[in-house]
Amino acid sequence: MSWRDHPILLKGLPACFILLFVLSLPVSIAAAEICLAVLFALLVVTFRGRRLSDAGTITVPLILYSGFSMISAVFSLNLEHSLPDIRSLLLFATPFIIAYFKASIPRLRDQVMVLYVGAGASSAYGLYQYWTSDGERATGFMSHYMTFAEQMMMVGGVAFAAVLYEKGKWRWVSGFVLVLLVAGCAASLTRSAWIAIVAGVVALVAVKKPLLTLAIPPAAALILLVAPPEVRQRASTIFDPTMTTNRDRILMVKSGLAMVRDHPLLGVGPDVVGLAYPEYKAPEATPGAVHLHNNIIQIAAERGLPALAAWLYLMAAAGIASYRLIRSRPAAAPYAASALFAVVGMFVSGLFEFNFEDSEIKLLFLFLLTLMFLAREGHGTEAR
Repeated sequence: MSWRDHPILLKGLPACFILLFVLSLPVSIAAAEICLAVLFALLVVTFRGRRLSDAGTITVPLILYSGFSMISAVFSLNLEHSLPDIRSLLLFATPFIIAYFKASIPRLRDQVMVLYVGAGASSAYGLYQYWTSDGERATGFMSHYMTFAEQMMMVGGVAFAAVLYEKGKWRWVSGFVLVLLVAGCAASLTRSAWIAIVAGVVALVAVKKPLLTLAIPPAAALILLVAPPEVRQRASTIFDPTMTTNRDRILMVKSGLAMVRDHPLLGVGPDVVGLAYPEYKAPEATPGAVHLHNNIIQIAAERGLPALAAWLYLMAAAGIASYRLIRSRPAAAPYAASALFAVVGMFVSGLFEFNFEDSEIKLLFLFLLTLMFLAREGHGTEAR
């Protein structure tokens, strides 16, 4: 047996670093990327012509989005600014790296439990921040409250999917985690994540038991009634067009559309929107925007309409795949529902924030899609 085929390299170390990677996702992006780099190194060392697994139906859109992004960077209005941003495309290798080790991958439920631990700790710390800082916005282990809120929303979706599709103790554990993560998200005072949670809940309940969607509005109203005053105040401003941040988002959409009209095919270049914005800024808009707070507008403006089409293809492919898997494979339903919640949540919150190029959010999103495709193939779903 060659040293490259040693069980430690093929099973022991990959399983260990996959779990460390999952634990790090809601805790530290640096640690998560280090774990991913170690897994890639193990892939290179043990490869020897083994067939690489694809990422299911998202393989083609990931390749297309990466290709259009690189072309946009080459023809950017500021090449020096755009080229470093292309490094973020390396994160798209995540599904392929983890799937390569699918024969030795830890059980999916074990990975979810580790994810619960990391996210639960971050949420608990966020709640501590909120209660001890006189109502300031919680950030958990993240550097920004919006990133923290998006993570709580996505992992909360995993817990909600388990409540819907799992049984026994695991359902109760997931229910407790769900309450903890929703509370942490509330403490972030991030309205886009709240809207995304409602959209994700509606999507999953509509698939599982459509009539139960009628109970969602009164349930949401009840939650608001018992929520802290800061949360109720933030919720009351969601549709207020006179609020500065709401008004600026509308003006940013108009500025972004103007950029698209001037640069429809390749955009202004990755990470160049902030540099180009002063030229397109509406006179009444607040100065200093670095992005356009909208995935669709931002991607079209900075990378061009073909890149936007590839991104929409990615979201549609992931959403359709998750829906079909929920319907066809009961054993995989909790992981498929988690992926569907992530897709709906990212898309809806992305109407108000540019979250797709946030590494902490993108990496978690890709991981949840990877769990779905592993579950579809039956890897790590035994002994449920």
